[in-house]
Formats: sequence, structure tokens, C-alpha cells
Amino acid sequence: MHGYADGEAPARLTWKQLMTSKFKGSYTYTIQYLSSTFHWTSEQLSYWFSLVGTARAVYLMFVLPVAIKLLKPKPPAIQLPVEPAEPLQPSTGPPSPSSSPANPSESPTIRPSHPAHSPSADLKLARASLLIDMAAYVLMPLSTSAALFCTASVVSAFGMGFAPAVQSVALALYTRRGGKESGKLFGALSVVQAMCSQIFGPFLFGVTYAKTVATFPKAIFLLAATVVSLSFVFLALVRLPKDTGDLEGQVVDESTPLLGREETLVEEDLPLILVEDEERGRAVVKP
Repeated sequence: MHGYADGEAPARLTWKQLMTSKFKGSYTYTIQYLSSTFHWTSEQLSYWFSLVGTARAVYLMFVLPVAIKLLKPKPPAIQLPVEPAEPLQPSTGPPSPSSSPANPSESPTIRPSHPAHSPSADLKLARASLLIDMAAYVLMPLSTSAALFCTASVVSAFGMGFAPAVQSVALALYTRRGGKESGKLFGALSVVQAMCSQIFGPFLFGVTYAKTVATFPKAIFLLAATVVSLSFVFLALVRLPKDTGDLEGQVVDESTPLLGREETLVEEDLPLILVEDEERGRAVVKP
């Protein structure tokens, strides 16, 4: 199965944003389902709203930051060349050949990059959030009591990490393909999300609930599970392009000449002429 091209990925992510903006559209019909199935009053519905809101707040404030920290790749250790003249080198006895090479310039050194953010971790988080959403929307129609339904609703709160994660992936893909105006990207995603939560979502779930309320009122949850499943399939096809300029974990031979401060100012083959100036001091002039 082939992944999307780099330029196509933001458009695909926008489509997945469209497909997964479903919870706000189904809120009204979920309340009607709870009122007709469990005979909840307005007070009990308020308790349910408070429970779901508290679960979301706890997840976004505590659980999600810990998950992001665990998924973030750790930067590799930096291996520094050991020289006999270094202060940390023991002064007694000659250095061993294994610890100190004869020519320090030939010793390999790891020059890792320290990425501040990992798009691959965000992609994994978005996929995991969709899996949690699928599990929650499958458990909701299977709940035979109000307690089980509340449990499934709390589980669905743990899928709130999808929106920020997928926006971060979209921004990473957009910048990698040369995009610089990130405001346009987030503006487009906001427009799509608003259209889905206020127009397409209520219409889709409203028609479904109106057609099935007399025979199978749980169909709205199966529809939500189907939408999330399609979103997961689309998101599974997204592949992040490999950054060829990343030197993370690579061993670089220090014998290869690198441009230093002096080499960037003057060329090595040309001689230098020192001119004494009483007012400005010593000056370096190239022939």
C-alpha cells in the first residue's frame, strides 16, 4: 500500500479533519438518545456533561503531555574526542590506545541533531486517538446501563489528542514542502472543522437518527464508529518524508575537512600580508 506524496498529505489531512469532526454534530442526538433510552432528566444530563468535560480536561492537562513526552524520541548521546591535553584526562601514565587515539582528528564523533518536535510522534498519537475513538463508539451502543455508557463516554475523552496532533503533522508536511504561510493552513483547517461541526455533522447525524429512531436508535453511534474507522484508514496511508539532512545517530569522520572560522574568511593556499596601522591596529590584507 503506497503512501501519499509529500504535496498531497496536507489535503488528505484536511479531509480527515472533515471526517472526524463528528462529536459536536452528534451531541444533540446523543442527548435525545440518553433521554429516551435511560430516561435521564436535565439534571442527570448535566452530570453527564460535567463528567465528560472533566475527563477531557484531565486528559488534556495531565495525560496528553505525559504521552507526548514518552513518544518524543530521546536525543542520542554526544561522543566527544578524548585528547591527552584535556583537563579530565588522567595525567599519570600514558593514555591507553583504546581511550585516546594517536591522531585526535581521525577519531569519529557523533554529531546528533536535537529536534524540538517529532512529526512521527504526532502521527502515532493521532492514530492512537482514532483507535480510542473507535473503541468508545463501539462500546456506546453495546452499553446496557447508564454506568457503562458513562464509562464509554469517559473513554472517548481520551481521543481528544487527535486534533492537535494532526494539525502538527499537517504543519510539518506543509513546511517541509516549502510552505511559509502557516496561517493559511490553520485557517483552512478551521473552516473545514467549523463546516463539519455546524453544517455537515448535524445534517448527517440528524437524518440518520430521524430514520432509525423508531427501529434502531443506536445507529448514530455505529455511524460515528464507521466515520472514525474511515479516518483511521486514511491516516494510516500518510507517510512522512525522510529528512535527508538529518544527521541524527550518524558517525561523522572528523578527518573530513570542515569549514571553520578562519577557513571561511580566507583561503588556505593564499598568503596573508600583515599591515601595521597605528590608528586601527594590525590589519590582515589578502594579495
